[in-house]
Amino acid sequence: MSIHEVNFETQQPIPYHMVDMLIGLDVSINLDCKGIFSYEGPEQPAAELTADVLNALEPTLMLMSEMGLAYRGLPHYNSDTLAFVRQRLEEPWAERGIEIVSLAITEVEPDAKGEAAIKAVYEQASNPADAAAALSPMNFIDEIKRATPRPQQQEQWVCPACGCANTTKFCGECGSPRP
Repeated sequence: MSIHEVNFETQQPIPYHMVDMLIGLDVSINLDCKGIFSYEGPEQPAAELTADVLNALEPTLMLMSEMGLAYRGLPHYNSDTLAFVRQRLEEPWAERGIEIVSLAITEVEPDAKGEAAIKAVYEQASNPADAAAALSPMNFIDEIKRATPRPQQQEQWVCPACGCANTTKFCGECGSPRP
Protein backbone atom coordinates (compact mmCIF):
# COMPACT_ATOMS: atom_id res chain seq x y z
CA MET A 1 0.00 0.00 0.00
CA SER A 2 1.21 3.49 -0.71
CA ILE A 3 0.86 6.69 1.29
CA HIS A 4 -0.57 9.79 -0.37
CA GLU A 5 -0.47 13.39 0.88
CA VAL A 6 -3.26 15.90 0.37
CA ASN A 7 -3.23 19.61 1.24
CA PHE A 8 -6.45 21.01 2.59
CA GLU A 9 -8.01 24.40 3.24
CA THR A 10 -11.40 25.09 4.72
CA GLN A 11 -13.88 26.39 2.16
CA GLN A 12 -16.30 27.50 4.87
CA PRO A 13 -15.15 28.88 8.22
CA ILE A 14 -15.34 26.44 11.13
CA PRO A 15 -17.03 27.74 14.31
CA TYR A 16 -14.81 27.81 17.39
CA HIS A 17 -15.77 28.92 20.89
CA MET A 18 -13.18 30.42 23.22
CA VAL A 19 -13.63 30.74 26.98
CA ASP A 20 -11.11 32.08 29.48
CA MET A 21 -12.85 32.69 32.79
CA LEU A 22 -9.84 34.45 34.31
CA ILE A 23 -10.14 37.36 31.91
CA GLY A 24 -13.84 37.16 31.11
CA LEU A 25 -13.41 35.88 27.54
CA ASP A 26 -16.43 34.07 26.14
CA VAL A 27 -16.64 34.51 22.38
CA SER A 28 -17.51 32.48 19.31
CA ILE A 29 -15.31 32.97 16.27
CA ASN A 30 -14.97 31.43 12.83
CA LEU A 31 -11.69 29.83 11.79
CA ASP A 32 -10.12 29.25 8.42
CA CYS A 33 -7.67 26.35 8.57
CA LYS A 34 -4.97 25.05 6.25
CA GLY A 35 -3.04 21.87 6.60
CA ILE A 36 -2.02 18.54 5.17
CA PHE A 37 -3.08 14.96 5.73
CA SER A 38 -1.84 11.66 4.45
CA TYR A 39 -3.64 8.40 3.92
CA GLU A 40 -2.65 4.86 3.18
CA GLY A 41 -4.38 2.82 0.53
CA PRO A 42 -5.32 3.03 -3.12
CA GLU A 43 -5.33 6.52 -4.60
CA GLN A 44 -8.65 8.31 -4.16
CA PRO A 45 -10.03 11.61 -5.48
CA ALA A 46 -8.44 14.31 -3.31
CA ALA A 47 -11.60 16.45 -3.30
CA GLU A 48 -13.67 13.63 -1.76
CA LEU A 49 -11.08 12.88 0.90
CA THR A 50 -10.63 16.55 1.72
CA ALA A 51 -14.39 16.90 2.16
CA ASP A 52 -14.38 13.91 4.51
CA VAL A 53 -11.48 15.32 6.55
CA LEU A 54 -13.06 18.77 6.79
CA ASN A 55 -16.40 17.24 7.85
CA ALA A 56 -14.58 15.34 10.59
CA LEU A 57 -12.47 18.37 11.51
CA GLU A 58 -15.41 20.62 12.42
CA PRO A 59 -16.74 18.53 15.35
CA THR A 60 -13.14 17.81 16.34
CA LEU A 61 -12.42 21.52 16.69
CA MET A 62 -15.66 21.96 18.61
CA LEU A 63 -14.44 19.33 21.10
CA MET A 64 -11.07 21.04 21.35
CA SER A 65 -12.72 24.39 22.02
CA GLU A 66 -14.74 22.76 24.80
CA MET A 67 -11.43 21.54 26.24
CA GLY A 68 -10.41 25.19 26.52
CA LEU A 69 -7.68 25.20 23.87
CA ALA A 70 -6.97 28.60 22.36
CA TYR A 71 -7.23 28.53 18.58
CA ARG A 72 -3.65 29.71 18.13
CA GLY A 73 -2.44 26.54 19.85
CA LEU A 74 -4.27 24.13 17.54
CA PRO A 75 -1.18 23.41 15.38
CA HIS A 76 0.52 22.15 18.56
CA TYR A 77 -2.19 19.52 19.10
CA ASN A 78 -1.94 17.73 15.77
CA SER A 79 -1.70 14.26 17.35
CA ASP A 80 -4.91 14.90 19.30
CA THR A 81 -6.59 16.29 16.20
CA LEU A 82 -5.52 13.22 14.23
CA ALA A 83 -6.92 10.90 16.92
CA PHE A 84 -10.33 12.62 16.84
CA VAL A 85 -10.48 12.78 13.04
CA ARG A 86 -9.28 9.17 12.71
CA GLN A 87 -12.05 8.04 15.04
CA ARG A 88 -14.66 9.73 12.84
CA LEU A 89 -13.20 8.47 9.56
CA GLU A 90 -12.22 4.96 10.58
CA GLU A 91 -15.38 3.12 9.54
CA PRO A 92 -16.28 4.93 6.30
CA TRP A 93 -12.69 4.96 5.07
CA ALA A 94 -12.11 1.31 5.99
CA GLU A 95 -14.97 0.43 3.63
CA ARG A 96 -12.96 2.14 0.87
CA GLY A 97 -9.73 0.40 1.87
CA ILE A 98 -8.00 3.55 3.13
CA GLU A 99 -6.81 4.86 6.48
CA ILE A 100 -5.76 8.36 7.57
CA VAL A 101 -2.12 8.23 8.65
CA SER A 102 -1.29 11.80 9.59
CA LEU A 103 -2.92 15.20 9.85
CA ALA A 104 -1.34 18.55 10.54
CA ILE A 105 -3.06 21.90 10.87
CA THR A 106 -0.43 24.35 9.67
CA GLU A 107 -2.35 27.65 9.72
CA VAL A 108 -5.33 28.88 11.70
CA GLU A 109 -6.87 32.29 11.05
CA PRO A 110 -9.91 33.72 12.85
CA ASP A 111 -12.42 35.96 11.15
CA ALA A 112 -11.80 39.70 11.61
CA LYS A 113 -14.77 40.19 13.93
CA GLY A 114 -13.71 37.33 16.21
CA GLU A 115 -10.09 38.47 16.30
CA ALA A 116 -11.20 42.00 17.24
CA ALA A 117 -13.41 40.70 20.06
CA ILE A 118 -10.60 38.55 21.47
CA LYS A 119 -8.10 41.39 21.21
CA ALA A 120 -10.45 43.78 23.01
CA VAL A 121 -10.93 41.38 25.94
CA TYR A 122 -7.17 40.72 26.24
CA GLU A 123 -6.43 44.45 26.12
CA GLN A 124 -8.99 45.09 28.83
CA ALA A 125 -7.50 42.29 30.91
CA SER A 126 -3.99 43.71 30.52
CA ASN A 127 -5.11 46.97 32.17
CA PRO A 128 -5.22 46.12 35.90
CA ALA A 129 -7.93 48.68 36.69
CA ASP A 130 -10.18 47.42 33.89
CA ALA A 131 -9.44 43.79 34.72
CA ALA A 132 -10.31 44.28 38.38
CA ALA A 133 -13.53 46.01 37.43
CA ALA A 134 -14.42 43.28 34.95
CA LEU A 135 -13.74 40.44 37.37
CA SER A 136 -14.94 41.92 40.64
CA PRO A 137 -18.56 40.78 40.23
CA MET A 138 -17.27 37.21 40.18
CA ASN A 139 -14.88 37.89 43.08
CA PHE A 140 -11.98 36.28 41.24
CA ILE A 141 -9.52 38.93 42.39
CA ASP A 142 -10.54 38.51 46.04
CA GLU A 143 -10.29 34.74 45.73
CA ILE A 144 -6.84 34.96 44.17
CA LYS A 145 -5.65 37.37 46.88
CA ARG A 146 -6.94 35.07 49.64
CA ALA A 147 -5.37 32.00 48.03
CA THR A 148 -1.99 33.62 47.35
CA PRO A 149 0.37 33.31 50.30
CA ARG A 150 2.02 36.57 51.19
CA PRO A 151 5.74 36.48 51.89
CA GLN A 152 6.42 37.39 55.49
CA GLN A 153 8.79 40.25 55.99
CA GLN A 154 11.76 39.18 58.06
CA GLU A 155 13.49 41.43 60.50
CA GLN A 156 16.74 42.88 59.39
CA TRP A 157 19.82 42.03 61.47
CA VAL A 158 23.45 43.08 61.36
CA CYS A 159 26.14 40.43 61.18
CA PRO A 160 28.45 40.74 64.20
CA ALA A 161 31.38 39.33 62.20
CA CYS A 162 31.37 41.69 59.20
CA GLY A 163 28.71 44.34 59.89
CA CYS A 164 26.60 43.52 56.78
CA ALA A 165 22.78 43.98 56.99
CA ASN A 166 20.78 40.77 56.32
CA THR A 167 17.26 39.34 56.45
CA THR A 168 18.05 35.63 56.00
CA LYS A 169 19.32 32.96 58.42
CA PHE A 170 22.90 33.40 57.25
CA CYS A 171 24.94 36.46 56.35
CA GLY A 172 25.03 37.06 52.64
CA GLU A 173 28.55 38.50 52.87
CA CYS A 174 30.50 36.13 55.15
CA GLY A 175 28.09 33.22 55.73
CA SER A 176 27.89 33.58 59.51
CA PRO A 177 24.66 32.37 61.12
CA ARG A 178 22.13 34.86 62.43
CA PRO A 179 22.73 35.53 66.16
